[in-house]
Amino acid sequence: MEKSKALAGVGHEAHEILTKPLFILILLHIIAALKHQFADKLPFVQRMWP
Repeated sequence: MEKSKALAGVGHEAHEILTKPLFILILLHIIAALKHQFADKLPFVQRMWP
């Protein structure tokens, strides 16, 4: 299969654009889980452990 420089450029740009928002969403998810655990005193983390 022949490599397409245009498609490679689009893929590269997509990775650059989507990396930061994905990282922020993961970080917010972790912060929210810790908030529920420690500030709200809800046992969500204990329920996730086997």
